[in-house]
Amino acid sequence: SNVIYKHFIRNPYYERYIFTGRMMSTFTHPTILGFYFLVTIPTTYYFYKYGDSAKIRITNFVILLLILSSAIFTYSRMALFALLMITSIYLFLKNKIRWIFFVLGGVFLLSLLLERVFISYNSMTRFGFGYLMDDLKHNHRITEFITTINMIKDHPWVGVGFGHYRILFNRYSFVRLPYEIMITDNVYLLYLVETGIIGFLGFSFFLIHLLRSGFQAYGRSTSNIKRMLLFIWLTYIAMLINFFSFDGILWKSSFYLFWLFAAFLCSAVSWRKNN
Repeated sequence: SNVIYKHFIRNPYYERYIFTGRMMSTFTHPTILGFYFLVTIPTTYYFYKYGDSAKIRITNFVILLLILSSAIFTYSRMALFALLMITSIYLFLKNKIRWIFFVLGGVFLLSLLLERVFISYNSMTRFGFGYLMDDLKHNHRITEFITTINMIKDHPWVGVGFGHYRILFNRYSFVRLPYEIMITDNVYLLYLVETGIIGFLGFSFFLIHLLRSGFQAYGRSTSNIKRMLLFIWLTYIAMLINFFSFDGILWKSSFYLFWLFAAFLCSAVSWRKNN
């Protein structure tokens, strides 16, 4: 239960998710809270691993455990999947290939176990393969995807314009959905439908160039700067993966974090070029 949303501020997502037990805190939606936890995990791990003293490392280890456990209780699958992906990338860059198979295999077995243990509906079943497949068949995302494709067919090059997706939703949708889920649930589809192919290619070029420049700067750096660059770069990748599951640029917290870390990465790349 959330006192703020229960008594003071109407939140349609709170009314939708209160019976599922998904944590949302003051972030309006569980997915946004999951995204926030996802962004903080690499940074916390960095301070745990490279802290200057045992006290700092222990403190950050405890914080890391709290963040991880809280992230699980948001039941945000894509946030945890993004965390799994950047963990695999980190292990690959550290030449710990065997650990990648151990981590992926452990997650696979855990998913099967959860499906067996939680037979009736429970938020934990969201991590099971059976529930995931059923969710893909009956989720509102199918309606959103078809609606998005219909808009793109009519406005392929310059899109429908920023902020017009919801305005035009009912004109292109074959099913009426509540206002709060008249969305693409995908940042890349949102850019494509609202800015068209031209805007989407520009956005894609920016992301590819930023990630490429960041990785090149990481490869040329040494010591502390190299480590810092790696964790900023991995955090940004985690964000981009998570953006496949929700319209992150429409939520203030995820929007600001996205551009904040873009600025961090740009600054680090620029500093490395000038030093």
